Amino acid sequence: MRLPFLRILSICFFSISTVFAQSGLQTYLNGLPSKTGIETALIGISVKSSDGTKIAGYNEDLLLSPASCQKLVTTSTALLMFGPDFQFKTYLQYDGSFDANSGTLKGNIFLRGGGDPTLGSEKFSSTLVDTLLSKLIAKVKALGVKKIEGQVIGDDEIFESIMAPGTWDWGDIGQYYGAGPSGLTICDNMVCYYLKSGNENSPTKFIRMQPYVPNITVINDVKSGVSKSGDDSFIFGSEYSYYRHIVGTVSGNEEEFKVKGSIPDPAWYAAYILDSVLRANSVTITKLPTTTRIMKENKMKYTSNDSRTKIATVYSPVLKNIIKQVNVHSNNLYAEQLHKYIAYSQNGFGSNISANEFIQTYWANKGIPSNELIPVDGSGLSRSNAISASALTDLLIKMQSEKYYSDFLSSLPVSGKSGTMISFGKGTILENNLTAKSGSMTRVRSYAGYVKAKTGKNLVFTILFNNYTCKNTEIRKICEEVIVKIAELN
Repeated sequence: MRLPFLRILSICFFSISTVFAQSGLQTYLNGLPSKTGIETALIGISVKSSDGTKIAGYNEDLLLSPASCQKLVTTSTALLMFGPDFQFKTYLQYDGSFDANSGTLKGNIFLRGGGDPTLGSEKFSSTLVDTLLSKLIAKVKALGVKKIEGQVIGDDEIFESIMAPGTWDWGDIGQYYGAGPSGLTICDNMVCYYLKSGNENSPTKFIRMQPYVPNITVINDVKSGVSKSGDDSFIFGSEYSYYRHIVGTVSGNEEEFKVKGSIPDPAWYAAYILDSVLRANSVTITKLPTTTRIMKENKMKYTSNDSRTKIATVYSPVLKNIIKQVNVHSNNLYAEQLHKYIAYSQNGFGSNISANEFIQTYWANKGIPSNELIPVDGSGLSRSNAISASALTDLLIKMQSEKYYSDFLSSLPVSGKSGTMISFGKGTILENNLTAKSGSMTRVRSYAGYVKAKTGKNLVFTILFNNYTCKNTEIRKICEEVIVKIAELN
């Protein structure tokens, strides 16, 4: 059947206008390097339709650091592997013999970590540390334990003992956002230091820490800044080291200014607080708390996991809620916990290197070239992560056809509405129309996600900027302008 002439003409006009719109976007992208502050930057941009058709791009195959957009790789992999309703498990166990008549346990209490990032966290009402400890104490009391002729042992053995990936910056490891993943994570592996500040340039005074972590020595060289200037302090200290050196400035004239850092040994701290609460509840314990790592280093024997008796199991929130924390609030620790747990699920041991290799192979089998997706951690905190804009866009496209896509999409922040995107695109075509993950670190800025164009077509995009020289506010404005141009395609 022959189409009427006017209908043919309208189809041709629509096709030509679409091509012009796309070529206009391409011309705009080609001209980006002329903008002040990004003349010498490395830029990778990929824009495609939901079916994978290329709309526009700029250096889309160039390998660049994605910063926190790396979390898209980690969370999508975990969601596809474990499903949205997966829950981590932490076990309370004992070894040795228990005399119910006297209430004496001739053995040890173990808190066996299962990689749960939320144990004792304030981010979920069900995981508060007081709630956790109350449950554990109740289980021990129900068993009838009055005396432990042994010790409380934190078992973090499902993950490697080196927590932070080797490519992380030294300046990040002591910060709360650089807390390393542990097989037995507790309270977000975070400790807060409170400083009293005065007039500008005057010394600050260390007041207290919360929670209290025994043995930490704080070297405080923080100066008072201008009033309401915020936090420009840095905490230096490695994992398992109890020396913390704090430098920089904080807002002046504050009675208590909170500076957030990482707990040196989460597994030991978990054992310590469980030990403390047991003692406070009239349980006698003959030895001090420790961990399997410390015992192994001191060549001390301890009972294997398979030979212990289970007292209780603690379940985490479901995975879809955990990955929402990762993506909406860009939680590095939770991403790293997922990353290592992916390796643990494959070979029974959570190492960073194994996770990197598995994730690369996993997506290669789904069509993402392995030479365009090179992960080195789960959160994007490492500058050594490398991905092309095209590969990340293709990954997001592939997620649309996966069983758990709706859970993945709902884990991402919405422009002008939630999380790290709450102020991005406000008052523009992007507000409530852009669902995306952002990423940033020094001289790195990235965005990747989904946006609906004026045509009604759903578009998928990735924007990666490395080594720009303009201010953060300026690169953010440029990125917003790029995505607005994408959304205005008609």
